[in-house]
Amino acid sequence: MKRHFIFLFLLVIVFSNGYSKNTIDVCPITTFATPANINEGQSSILSFTGCTGGGVVFWSNGGYGNNVSVSPTATKTYTAVCVDTNNDENTCTSDITINVAVCAINATA
Repeated sequence: MKRHFIFLFLLVIVFSNGYSKNTIDVCPITTFATPANINEGQSSILSFTGCTGGGVVFWSNGGYGNNVSVSPTATKTYTAVCVDTNNDENTCTSDITINVAVCAINATA
């Protein structure tokens, strides 16, 4: 009986010290836009590296994951948020700006 009590006591100590939690750090995250410079009416692909070990990426435009297509009508900055699915408090962000050239055509007759 005494051995069972000691084992149970040690088991409670191990789990109460956080050894049951996933401690993998998902950060950092780096974002990219391909291409980063577009003309009005064109699109760009938002992607990232990092955010590993159970991380999920959400974009500020409502997109999710890698290779998100966007077609901004003016220069715009997008934010990627890496959320650790094992630990909601472990998040990191990265911004990427897509530059949009607005073409103005003046025609005279």
